[in-house]
Amino acid sequence: MTLRQAEDFLGKLNRKDFRFTKKENNEKRALYRSAIGKCCMPGCNFGLMLEVHHIEPIKKGGKDEFINFIVLCSHCHRHSKIHRYSEKRKIELLVYKLFQEGTIINETSDDYSDEEYWKVLKNKVNNCHFETRKLTIEEKRKLEVNYEENA
Repeated sequence: MTLRQAEDFLGKLNRKDFRFTKKENNEKRALYRSAIGKCCMPGCNFGLMLEVHHIEPIKKGGKDEFINFIVLCSHCHRHSKIHRYSEKRKIELLVYKLFQEGTIINETSDDYSDEEYWKVLKNKVNNCHFETRKLTIEEKRKLEVNYEENA
């Protein structure tokens, strides 16, 4: 991000009619997916290929805001009758989502405006340091032994 782009972004944050562009909405979903990092459906055993689902569909008046996002794996998104939009189902999804946010991020999207929560998530993701290195032979052997003992 250039200095000019950063200044433009900060200028948007100070406007009362703040709206994210389509590109920024895609970045929001990617940031949210990264910050949560797991499927929010209780009892999910799959957890691969995470997607951001809108609790209230855009077509039915839902907004592209953090409070309307939930992270689901592709299996749960397609097979958990998630697209039955009864009020009860929406409330269940919101409860799952807020529980995971509280557990993982220690902050929930209902406590912040969209712009403020963007900053919270950016801070969370930027402060995560993942160690990426190859396992030593000794570490691989320990993992194999543990696996064989538990199998």
